[in-house]
Amino acid sequence: MEACFEKNYVSEKWPHSISIAPIHGPLAQAGALPNVQADISTPTDNDTTPCAIVDVFVCPHNGCNFKTNKRNGYLVHIGRKHHPLPSNSSLESSSDRPYSTDNSPNTSKERLYKCHMCSVVKRRGNELSKHLVRDHHLARPSGHVRFTYTISDDGHYRLQLTRLDTVRVAAQLLGETVVSKLLVETRNQQLSICE
Repeated sequence: MEACFEKNYVSEKWPHSISIAPIHGPLAQAGALPNVQADISTPTDNDTTPCAIVDVFVCPHNGCNFKTNKRNGYLVHIGRKHHPLPSNSSLESSSDRPYSTDNSPNTSKERLYKCHMCSVVKRRGNELSKHLVRDHHLARPSGHVRFTYTISDDGHYRLQLTRLDTVRVAAQLLGETVVSKLLVETRNQQLSICE
């Protein structure tokens, strides 16, 4: 009766299992486990056939030892550490390049972050945040952990200079008239910087 229970339990738990090696042990000797053999040949000492062919992407830049077997990891490395490869590269096509090398208008795949105080352009928001703190000595908004960027008319992301929660608090403290005047002045300054 006990062997029958074990046999039913094993067949319910492993109805489609495939064993790579024969199962040895008291349950197998008692016939309680299904005896399924795999069609996989076992490797021998002189077997030199590779298990799988793996593509390795190696950075072509001199002095860079970056290697990966992931195409996307390679493209991210090139985009972050080096200038993108020319568009005739066999690994990159214009449709899947993360960053464009020409001065065409911003596309949905390339997000360029432009400093509102100088001509610096960064590929990532956190890089522009570091630039703003280090080079322009800006502080993050009070009560916030990061800068916020909004897309401008030219397609580049720029620092959001006015935060709506700040306007609401300022209106309560200073009055609507003063805040409206400050907003108009800020907008005029933004327009003069962009020109």
